[in-house]
Amino acid sequence: MREYSTPAVVEVPASARLTDTVFERAERDPGMVTLRRKRSPASSRTRHGDRETAWRDVTAREFRDEVAALAKGFIAAGIGEGDRVGIVSRTRYEWTVLDYALWAAGAVPVPVYETSSAEQVEWILSDSGAPAVVVETRAHLELVTEVLRRLPDIRRVWVIDADPPTAAGGPGGLASPVAAQSLYALVAEGAGVGEADLTQRRTSAGAGDFARSSTPRVPPAGRRGARSPTATCSPTRATRSAGRCR
Repeated sequence: MREYSTPAVVEVPASARLTDTVFERAERDPGMVTLRRKRSPASSRTRHGDRETAWRDVTAREFRDEVAALAKGFIAAGIGEGDRVGIVSRTRYEWTVLDYALWAAGAVPVPVYETSSAEQVEWILSDSGAPAVVVETRAHLELVTEVLRRLPDIRRVWVIDADPPTAAGGPGGLASPVAAQSLYALVAEGAGVGEADLTQRRTSAGAGDFARSSTPRVPPAGRRGARSPTATCSPTRATRSAGRCR
């Protein structure tokens, strides 16, 4: 096999982190609109075909504050440096916030396709060694609940689509070994974590550390129930320095 390589266009310092952009931009230009997210109801609308979708602007400061609040929640919940945390969700605004929040907490996101089967979810969470998982909907919660009894390492579960009234106890009605909670509850749990603690955790990793763990959706033949050496960083989130992921 032939290999080709080219020098990096930009040298990324070893101390660089993906979260630097979020926090530095919020300090430099807090009112700058960095994202747009769906909202309902809305006063302004943009038309897509026959459907109308309501959107609102998210400023750099707002995005930083949301990332920081969730990151503090993860720290308070016992998510440690280098811990893997599964995210079972389609691509959406909250997915991006969670991604950056986990990095800011020193953790490693583990993406799980929202269309994955129970067997695939079990394999990915088991293979990564994740102690916690975030799911998007009640349907995803039911899917994860199917396999939680076979995943003793999972001790926390959070649900994206849970309303504020469920913040204390999370979505109920499911027989599960782990009580699910909303992201509102996670934010409330992190209220006691200080800025200094968040900064220490956020700066604990550098450009040479893993940014994301990727595991095949189906275990290799003969490897079922065993750990595989397939955890890698994601090139879509990697820095531009070859081999540097965080």
